[in-house]
Amino acid sequence: MGNELVDRVNREIYQKFPNLAGKSPRITRQPDEKFLLIYNASSELPGGKAITQVIRVVCNSDGEISKITSSRG
Repeated sequence: MGNELVDRVNREIYQKFPNLAGKSPRITRQPDEKFLLIYNASSELPGGKAITQVIRVVCNSDGEISKITSSRG
């Protein structure tokens, strides 16, 4: 997956999840010419606690996103 495609996917993800802006994903190649991009972010909550958000994005070799999932922990 080239830098241009990663940048295109990043722009889409940053629009949907502004708290991830500037974060670089960890990229893993999947079967069938797909890629998994994993973004991690941490936010502070009132009271000094932190929450971690993980966004997983599946896209094809053309940069078209097929699935986005998020979790918080």
